[in-house]
Amino acid sequence: MKIVIYANVDKDRRDRIRTPYGIAQFRSHISRNFITANQPYKHPCHTADPGDIIVWAFKEKNDTWQLLGDGFVIDKWKIDKEDWGFEIEGARLYPRNVPLDDLSFADSARKALNVSYPLKMKQYKEILEKASEPLV
Repeated sequence: MKIVIYANVDKDRRDRIRTPYGIAQFRSHISRNFITANQPYKHPCHTADPGDIIVWAFKEKNDTWQLLGDGFVIDKWKIDKEDWGFEIEGARLYPRNVPLDDLSFADSARKALNVSYPLKMKQYKEILEKASEPLV
């Protein structure tokens, strides 16, 4: 089992990677499409396999990353020459967004997180602990 952070990215008509939503819209997209409707998740990266966990990340306009939720991959298929489809089971949103800067591995993740970043179990546990901390 792998745990992979997938950035909220899409490709425009010129094949440039972009973020198509605002953070509230992306949370709503996760809730509407993966939690309630069980729609396939499309992404240009194919590193996640069935049995892996995808953690969703969002890059804000000020270049800060927020981790929003996760889901368990139960199936994967190639949609076209660039995009992959993932069937997600057990998708959830974290009670609060987790700023990447609050995590011990932020520097290494920020450098590599254009599309995806692999996590160790200890890093994933740190994300879950931060997500469940009460707001002060």
